[in-house]
Amino acid sequence: MLAGKLHGNECNKTEATGLTPCFEEHGVYFNEAEIVFICRKIFHTDVDQSLFDDQDVYRGYYHDAHYHRVFIGEIEKVLRRA
Repeated sequence: MLAGKLHGNECNKTEATGLTPCFEEHGVYFNEAEIVFICRKIFHTDVDQSLFDDQDVYRGYYHDAHYHRVFIGEIEKVLRRA
């Protein structure tokens, strides 16, 4: 699966996968999705090496020091393909 293997800075994932973007008031989702959760962001934090209980997991995912940002959101709407 392309979306999980390459960073968005390495390629245009939307173009490469042929997905069709749909724009919602505060974000974007893809028309091909079976189910979409529209969420309101309420908290975020950046991944921090010192917070990993298993440093092997950290080294396996973050060998290049490109860290993720983790979000917590509240579901406001669910869209489901009929």
